[in-house]
Amino acid sequence: MAPGELLSKIPPGTELVLKRPLTFSVGESRVYFQDGELVSMGVLSLWRPSCYLKRSAPFDTTFAAESNSYAVVNVQQGVADEWGQGAITFWTEINLGSVRQGIQSMRCEIWTDNTVSDAYVTEAEFVSIVGSWMYFRSPE
Repeated sequence: MAPGELLSKIPPGTELVLKRPLTFSVGESRVYFQDGELVSMGVLSLWRPSCYLKRSAPFDTTFAAESNSYAVVNVQQGVADEWGQGAITFWTEINLGSVRQGIQSMRCEIWTDNTVSDAYVTEAEFVSIVGSWMYFRSPE
């Protein structure tokens, strides 16, 4: 993928590579990334691009996601009108073939006001959002 390309253009056979292990706490279904860091929902700035990994494992236990690669199954994108208050979310959902490994998907979002018509996360933005935690590996 080229840096300016949208995440929705991820080619078949691509893998999401988690470079470092991370932990989902009891009761948490998501871990969030912003500005290259792992962040909690409480400090996430909605007005800056962010991504989260969503787990598929039971939520009543702590879950450790190991450093691993996860196959991209498909990519969807859409727009959501948040609370009818003029905030728009442009989202890209990357569904992963790793449900048995505990990771279901990666979702990236950009919140904007309702004057913006197209603001999906690009490859370059993804890199700045997740930092050194992960990357996409293209098919050989």
